[in-house]
Amino acid sequence: MTTIKPEVTVVCIANYCRSPVAEQVLNKKFEEINFTSAGISPIPESNMDRRSRNFLVSKKINPYIHNPKKINVNTVKSCSLILALDLVVLGHLNKEFKNYREKIKLISSQNPKAILSDPYKLNEEEYKKIMQNLYDVCQEIDFKHLGVV
Repeated sequence: MTTIKPEVTVVCIANYCRSPVAEQVLNKKFEEINFTSAGISPIPESNMDRRSRNFLVSKKINPYIHNPKKINVNTVKSCSLILALDLVVLGHLNKEFKNYREKIKLISSQNPKAILSDPYKLNEEEYKKIMQNLYDVCQEIDFKHLGVV
C-alpha cells in the first residue's frame, strides 16, 4: 500500500535565500513529509543565493537545483501546512489566502525568539547567523504539534 505524504510549503519573500534552505533541511530530516518552497515575489533567477548553497554544504546537505516560484492558491489548497518565514510573510499570506488561515503558521511558532529576518542584503556573518537560526528552528520543529503527522 502506498502512503501519501503530507505536503508542507515553506514561504519567504523571494524564494531565494531562506525558504529553499528550510525546504532542503526539512526534506532531509523528515522523510515522512514532502517539503517544497515558494515566495511571495520570487526572484527571477534560477537557483538560490550562493550563501544559502554554501550554508547547506556546510551542514552536509548536497543542495539540489532550485527554481524560485510564487505561492498560489493551488499550492495553498493542496498543502497540509504553509510555513511563513517571518511576520511580514505571515501577514501577507493571511491576507491573500483568507480562506486557508488555519493552514498558515509561522515556522518559528515553537521558538518565537528565533530571528529569521530576510538576510538578502546582510553581510556574510549576519547572513550565516540567520541561516543557523533557521537550521536550528528546522531541527526543533514538532510537526505532530502542528497537526501534520
